[in-house]
Amino acid sequence: MKKNSTRMVFILVLFALIITSCQRSASVDPSEAANPEEPAVQEPTENQAQELISATQTELAKATVAPTKVPTEKPTIPSQPEGEVTPVDIVVTITPTLEVTSSPEIAPTEGIIIPTLTRPATYTFQAGENTYCVARRFNVDIGELLSINSLTTVSVLEAGAVVKMPDSGHPWSSGPRALLNHPTQYTVKSGDTLYSIACLFGDVSPEAIIAVNKLSEPVVLQAGTIIDIP
Repeated sequence: MKKNSTRMVFILVLFALIITSCQRSASVDPSEAANPEEPAVQEPTENQAQELISATQTELAKATVAPTKVPTEKPTIPSQPEGEVTPVDIVVTITPTLEVTSSPEIAPTEGIIIPTLTRPATYTFQAGENTYCVARRFNVDIGELLSINSLTTVSVLEAGAVVKMPDSGHPWSSGPRALLNHPTQYTVKSGDTLYSIACLFGDVSPEAIIAVNKLSEPVVLQAGTIIDIP
């Protein structure tokens, strides 16, 4: 009986040794200990400076692989909304360079009968007249007046000379008949006569000047006298 108990103890000890040996072998076998489904845990690097350099290189690599895209399209500028346009008045001031004088007052001609000028068959020249002013006054063609009287453009007629007047009906055609604007007022100068003053204006007759100024014949004009020109 004692012999059997000793054998039993020996078997138990031997069995315990075998189990312990198996557990140690399994713990040192890397192929059996590693679990492919669980991720391997990396132990932290002891050099912190190396970790900082590694992280910086990683960020630079990302920036190189995926650069930031710069838009190539031009930005759209919103159009200005239409609004009410306020008109601006522009005032331009022109400074005259010439002295402007007021026009003299003209004597009223109401009730004054101005005689109608008729073209005579012949005309007697007065002092201060010439062929051109006579042709303007009677509205006849200057060429015909000179031709029928055997005159030229430089002919000078004395007071009292008699000329024939054209009867063809051809009017003055050598420019405007009026030489000066009228109606107006005129200041008589030394040596002026009604006929010379009428020639200054071209298409004004001495008879019309007499009528508007209520003059009596024979008319004598004094220098400095102001007369109305119709």
